[in-house]
Amino acid sequence: MLVPKGLIATVGGVAPPGLVHVVLDNGTYKSTGGQLSTLSTVDWSSLGAAAGYRSTAVGTDAAALRAALDALDGVPGPHLVVADERRLAEPAQVLAHEKRSDEGRRRTRAPRGATEEAL
Repeated sequence: MLVPKGLIATVGGVAPPGLVHVVLDNGTYKSTGGQLSTLSTVDWSSLGAAAGYRSTAVGTDAAALRAALDALDGVPGPHLVVADERRLAEPAQVLAHEKRSDEGRRRTRAPRGATEEAL
């Protein structure tokens, strides 16, 4: 949701029936160094309803997230589903994600045309 502010209003206004908007909240701004974000203070249900989403679900564990996604099957959207990544992943998976994030950040900051060996 840390994207252009008009995105949520646009999705709600256009109301694409097949859209399930999934937010993966890891609690940080990973692309700028891992500072803590303020997403834990967001009332996602109110935000989704105000923007025009037909439903909003917040998954605090894997079972709740799966149930929320299964309930949307065949239901016209748009729908907003928020996953608290910190509660959904095992520590080893979180570390693997951190490594992938670091690799992606390194590649996106590399000079154009740089070879993998140069990185």
